[in-house]
Amino acid sequence: MRARGALNCAALKKIRDRSVKRINVTLDEAHAEKLARLAERTHVQEGTLARSLLCTALDDADPGAARIT
Repeated sequence: MRARGALNCAALKKIRDRSVKRINVTLDEAHAEKLARLAERTHVQEGTLARSLLCTALDDADPGAARIT
């Protein structure tokens, strides 16, 4: 537990040190439930997991794609 707290503090400091854009995301019931189950299974907060998943998806997205689905 102590290590996780230390990581959270380090992550918060890193976030404060750079420009951050806050967005709100609305999920349908099925995706919200899946996110909740994944967060519970991985022992992280839903928002933390959602941020991580979104960052991964954005990193993997091709900005030059003619069509994004």
